[in-house]
Amino acid sequence: MTISRWLRMKADEEMREIARAEGKQESWKANWIEGWKIGWAEGKAKGIAESNKAWDEWLRKMREAQRDGKPFDEPPPSSRR
Repeated sequence: MTISRWLRMKADEEMREIARAEGKQESWKANWIEGWKIGWAEGKAKGIAESNKAWDEWLRKMREAQRDGKPFDEPPPSSRR
């Protein structure tokens, strides 16, 4: 048995023990996929929140300019990419 195979087996055993302790599936691949999906969803939610924040700021500035009768030529957030 090679050292790399032995290390891989030990890592798999550790991942299975951690999964059992947390009451999750024992397959480290399934746990990795689950973690990836959670991370992707969190990243998507963060991106949406940042986009909404940019639009809210742009709309606030536009309304202030309209209220004060000033010209407003700042492009919307969607055209800045």
